[in-house]
Amino acid sequence: MPQTGNGKPGNNIFLCSNLIITSLLAILTASCGMQPVSTTQIESTSRSSTDLPGSSAIPTVTPEDYGNLTSDQIATLSSLKKIDDHPLYTMNYIGALPDIDYLTHSGEQLSVDRKLLYRGDGWACSLFAALGDKQDAKFGRNFDWEHSPALLLFSAPPGCFASVTMVDLSYLGFSDQELGRLYELELIERIPLLNASSWPFDGMNERGLAIGMAAVPGSDLAIDPQKPGIGSLEIMRQVLDHAADIGEAVKIMESYNIDFRGGPDLHYLIADKFGAAVLVEYVDGSMQTILNNEPWHLATNYHVSAYVQQQGHCARYDKIAETMLASAGNLDTTAVQRLLAGVSQSSTQWSIIYNLDNGVIQVSMSRHFSQPYEFQLNP
Repeated sequence: MPQTGNGKPGNNIFLCSNLIITSLLAILTASCGMQPVSTTQIESTSRSSTDLPGSSAIPTVTPEDYGNLTSDQIATLSSLKKIDDHPLYTMNYIGALPDIDYLTHSGEQLSVDRKLLYRGDGWACSLFAALGDKQDAKFGRNFDWEHSPALLLFSAPPGCFASVTMVDLSYLGFSDQELGRLYELELIERIPLLNASSWPFDGMNERGLAIGMAAVPGSDLAIDPQKPGIGSLEIMRQVLDHAADIGEAVKIMESYNIDFRGGPDLHYLIADKFGAAVLVEYVDGSMQTILNNEPWHLATNYHVSAYVQQQGHCARYDKIAETMLASAGNLDTTAVQRLLAGVSQSSTQWSIIYNLDNGVIQVSMSRHFSQPYEFQLNP
C-alpha cells in the first residue's frame, strides 16, 4: 500500500528532490532530542550486514569539506549503512531534527510521481499489538505497496524520546538508480536523507510506545481553525518524540488538524508497553478513538469505527483477530513472525516487529521471514 502503510501518506509525501535539498540546507533548527542512539545490529538469522557493500564507515570529514553542512549533519550522513539488497539501509540521526515548515508540505506543492497511489487494491497493510505477556509486549506490522526502498532510522533529538522509525525512501527525491547505491554517493548527494525523520511509516520510542498507519478510504476530519496543521506522517514523529503512553499520544493527535492531501487517508494504531492500545480514525468529521478491551489490538485497511461488527470485512483482519483470541494476545517473536507471514501479500515490502519492553526490532524484507535482521534501540 503505499505511502503510508499502505497508501503513501498524505504527509506531503511526494516532495520533489530540489525542494528538499534547498530547504534542508536552510532549516535544520532544533525540534527535539537526546543522546545519539546506536544502531546495534544483533544477529540476523542467516544474513550479515557486513557482507554487503557500504557497511563500513565513511572516512571522517570536516564541515569545511561540505560547505553548509554542520558536523552533526556530516556525522548523520556518514552513518548510512546498507543492510539488505531490497534495499534496506540504517542511519543514525545525530543532533536536533530539522524543523520542517508545514507549508512546504501542502498538497499543492507535492510532486506526485508514484502511481497507483489511490488504488485501493494496493492497500494491504496489517498492524497488530500483542499485549498478553506483560513483560514481552510486541507490535507487528506489514507494509504493503509498490517497491519501497527502506531506511531504518535511529534518532535521539535533544528534549525528545529516542526512537527508531522505518522510512520509505522513494519520497525523498532520489532516482531509482541512486536508491540502490546510496552508500556510494558523496555526502553532498545524500542531503535528502536529512529529511527522513519527517517521514516515518511506523516506529517505536524508548518508552515502549509504537505507532503505525494504514490507508483507509474516505477519512473525514473537520478543520478546527484553532489548531495547527500537520502532515499525516509528521504527526507520527510528534507522537514518537513526545508520547510515553497512548493517553499522551491521543492528546498530541487531538491537538492538530491532520492533512491527508497528497496521499491516501490514514488511520493509526498505537500501543504501549503497559498493555494499552488505541486505533485512531477520522470519521464523520471527528477523530474516533477505539481502545482495546482485550490484551491485543489490530488494524488493516478499513474504518473499524464504521461497523458494529468489526470482523467479516477483511480476511487479513479476521485472521489476526482469530489468532489473538486463541492466544489471548500472548505471542512470542516466532509466533508474531508467523502471523505476519500468514497475512503478508505479494506486495509486502517489509515486516517489522517492535518489542515494546526491551527495544529490540526485527525486520524482514521482501517476505524473507526466515532471514530477519535484528537491531536494538539504545536510549
